[in-house]
Amino acid sequence: METAPPRSTRIIGMASSHVGDSDRTRTFARHSLVGAFAAALPDARAFVGLGRQIAIKLMFVLYAVVGVAGAVLYSRIPTRLANRATTEAAAALGP
Repeated sequence: METAPPRSTRIIGMASSHVGDSDRTRTFARHSLVGAFAAALPDARAFVGLGRQIAIKLMFVLYAVVGVAGAVLYSRIPTRLANRATTEAAAALGP
């Protein structure tokens, strides 16, 4: 039975195909930094003095805000490229 490659290997593969060689290390470092901060959030909650239930409620509010922001950004994506001619005939898929 084959197992999936580790998550870091998949991230490096995606970074290789979407980011140039000079930016690959920077991209992977950002990903690792965000992951480290996310892992530290439970300890930060205790340091600030928030109760567990309040922290969970705040997490859901933050999740909703990120979802709404993503929906707004997604709605601004144009449905058709502006510089593309609309009179082009569709290409046939077969011979």
